Amino acid sequence: MPLSESPAAVHVALLLIPFDQALQNVTSDDLRLLPAAAGKTAEPLLQASTVDRLRDILRRSAELLRETGTQVLSGDENAFNAVARLQRQDADRVTREQLSKQARRGLEKAWSTGDFASVVEILEEMPALGPLDKERLQYARKHSDRHKM
Repeated sequence: MPLSESPAAVHVALLLIPFDQALQNVTSDDLRLLPAAAGKTAEPLLQASTVDRLRDILRRSAELLRETGTQVLSGDENAFNAVARLQRQDADRVTREQLSKQARRGLEKAWSTGDFASVVEILEEMPALGPLDKERLQYARKHSDRHKM
């Protein structure tokens, strides 16, 4: 893929447009991932709920851009790839978290209604179980019509 067509190139282009227009398109997440372009660890999520915190965030964002943005701004393909990899990892993590929350809601509903077959099904699909879930699974197996013989 030509560099000018890469998603990261779009982000760089956004950084080059006038500041007031850029504010409409560039997120704090874009700035947070810039250190990856320099082979460093991504910054934590940048959030502000007060004016003072916003000033700190803007100052830190400017520092990040100065320290690590040069590789992206100069068109370094490795930098674009590093940022894209982090974006995919973040998206995968968010997807896993959402699926886990959805499964938890289903588990709680099944448990509260006594649908032990569904409890077994949900818990058996979870990648790791804590002590409470292990006890629930054992109990649900004993009381599930599907697992009785």
